[in-house]
Amino acid sequence: MAVKTSPSVSDAAMARLAQETKVLTEGGHDKLFQQTFEILPGEKLLKTFACYLSTATGPVIGTLYLSTKRIAFCSDNPLYQYLPTGQPQWTYYKVVVPLDQLGSVNPSSDRLNHSAKYINIETRDGHEFWWNLLKTVLTRINTITGVAYKDDPIIFAWELMNEPRCTTNSSGKQIQIWVEEMAAYLKSIDQSHLLDIGLEGFYGDSVPSRKQYNPNTAIVGTDFISNNQVKDIDFATIHIYPEGWIKERRVGVSKEENFEATVLTRINTIARVAYKDDPTIFAWELINEPRCTTDSSGKQIQSWVEEIAAYLKSIDQNHLLDIGLEGFYGNSVPSRKQYNPNTAIVGTDFISNNLVKHIDFATIHIYPEGCKERNEPADHAHLLQWK
Repeated sequence: MAVKTSPSVSDAAMARLAQETKVLTEGGHDKLFQQTFEILPGEKLLKTFACYLSTATGPVIGTLYLSTKRIAFCSDNPLYQYLPTGQPQWTYYKVVVPLDQLGSVNPSSDRLNHSAKYINIETRDGHEFWWNLLKTVLTRINTITGVAYKDDPIIFAWELMNEPRCTTNSSGKQIQIWVEEMAAYLKSIDQSHLLDIGLEGFYGDSVPSRKQYNPNTAIVGTDFISNNQVKDIDFATIHIYPEGWIKERRVGVSKEENFEATVLTRINTIARVAYKDDPTIFAWELINEPRCTTDSSGKQIQSWVEEIAAYLKSIDQNHLLDIGLEGFYGNSVPSRKQYNPNTAIVGTDFISNNLVKHIDFATIHIYPEGCKERNEPADHAHLLQWK
């Protein structure tokens, strides 16, 4: 759990004003805490903080409560969320951590904005949570093939996380420990598939001379070289962003096509061969989690994939290609949209988008919040019934 303790701009100010009004009308923070979480026997509220809670979908403004028995957070306003059944609901975002479950509490500040203070809270059951999530996914039975994922030959590889970061430790050592532990555990269950971390590609302290090429390492807290040298990691990923690559714009081609041509024809400084001919590269991904919020049908993404995939394959026929989708079903299989109802927000169609001629394989991103949040039976059941 990552908490930002410094407030931000006008929308936050309005939310806090509404919250303070609520505090006054309800009889103070003690009464509001009691109504929100129910007081435990012998429990006393010690202090409250206005803060942001960092979540997978973005920061949530709310109040952090510190009592004699626990740390608790509640959002200032209800959020629109989907239940494991697929039904939408407005509900307050709450997190409760008993003090005896605290593993560590690490304060830090933003290197670019020293007034922004953070607290990273790790629980004792954090490891168990990740282990259970991995085991649930790996041992799940594929409803199409009838084979457990860990034994399924249609699966090429697993990725620990999409773009893992650790903003409280810039050395990459904290991520290193996490990778070593999670990778070893995954391989203890599944020895049939390859495994990568999901890193973006930021160099770190293991090769300090290269940190100049992507100086944001201090922010993301990873070390591309040492992290990927972990025993159980089989291959690496790199996320390349156009802003840092395109120097000149060729007339008559789109920005995306110009970017692709720049990357594919670049000479690998180690192998001394163009990327499009490099045997150390397995595949290309068009983009990490493409979305189109202005078209929920998936057709706009479909047109984009058809055009860009065809252009890439016209330059490089040596490597496989995937889109980078998260896995949201769309109008091509309406009966399955219930399993991930956010399709209307992301504007993709997992089935039809991946059936494009030049696409060779598909990716799926599985988020803990939607499939197994702290061993909740309902969320666990939702993951098991997903098709």
